[in-house]
Amino acid sequence: MNDGSKKIRGYKKLVSYMAKNEKKIYTYLIFTAITLLMLFAFNILNLRKITAFVIFVLVGGVFKYFISRYRIFIEFTPIAFFAVIVANYIGVIGVIIYLILADVMPSYLGQYGPDQASVPHWTWVFILSVITIPFFSASNIFVLILIPIVYFLGCLFLEQFVLGGLNSAKWFSSIGCFAINFYFFIKFTGFFVGLIG
Repeated sequence: MNDGSKKIRGYKKLVSYMAKNEKKIYTYLIFTAITLLMLFAFNILNLRKITAFVIFVLVGGVFKYFISRYRIFIEFTPIAFFAVIVANYIGVIGVIIYLILADVMPSYLGQYGPDQASVPHWTWVFILSVITIPFFSASNIFVLILIPIVYFLGCLFLEQFVLGGLNSAKWFSSIGCFAINFYFFIKFTGFFVGLIG
């Protein structure tokens, strides 16, 4: 009863505040809407890029969530693929935001969070994304084959020389990650680049 009355009082205060400041709230909302429209109109904010980025986060994040949630030891995520696309069509800062939204947060939502191997792998994905910028092309099949191979070799290097050595589980995980990224680069590059515009 006491909790209910507190909630009612809080609700009344909110309604009262909104009623008193109604004009300010509407003015702020109209100003925000006009500002966003101007940003979109002058291509400072690109709605297609924002929508594509959200789709990239959702696709990569779903993979990462299920891997974390069900403790799947094979790291089969297309996060490196999307990071390369983001770096080339949205920007380098977008890669950092992408890794946080599509890798870090889903790991925590899946209950187990990142492990000791995460930071070196995030660093490698970021470096790979940056070094692809000068020569990436959605229509160059050689580049689309080369990038996942370079990523795979870099992951093996990390596992062997930074993270304590390769074992069968790490081999399977690296091969699984290579396979899905290779598949995405070959099959879906055109589709996902097309979403950006």
